[in-house]
Amino acid sequence: MNKFVLLWIIVLAFACNSSSAKQKKAVTISSTEQLQSIRNIEPIIQFWKSVCKGRHLEYTIEEYRVLEQKDEQTGKPFWILLGVSKDGHLRMAMQLFVSGKEIQFTSASVGKGMVICQGKPQVCTIPGMMDGQWTCAKECGPDCTKIESVFYSDEEQDQLQAFMKEFK
Repeated sequence: MNKFVLLWIIVLAFACNSSSAKQKKAVTISSTEQLQSIRNIEPIIQFWKSVCKGRHLEYTIEEYRVLEQKDEQTGKPFWILLGVSKDGHLRMAMQLFVSGKEIQFTSASVGKGMVICQGKPQVCTIPGMMDGQWTCAKECGPDCTKIESVFYSDEEQDQLQAFMKEFK
């Protein structure tokens, strides 16, 4: 009987550790049913502000949207959190991932980094992907600036956790 109880305690402990580890691997941003309801993006906003400051970009992002797009080459759908400046000259994006009906910011989002598209509004500033790589609208030519930035951490922990710790 003692071996049976001990086995159950070990199984329950493992199950609790597994579920708490899963909770740390994603932050829900929105749902596929309520895209206008965006939450938990403050760390992303802080990261975007730090990148803009480091690049001497004097823009304030005033609009945030969750969008589904398609890769220009593969046609594969993907989700982004899009930030748009007041004048439309600068747009920033980070990739999000869907789990069930939840749209989430994950370690993969952190690893993919972000893209900034700067240029003429509605022409050059449309972030997208081509074969899984960040792009800005291809029609803009030399009038568009594309900046990619990735978060790096020396800490030996999950990238998402390091990101959240840095920008909270």
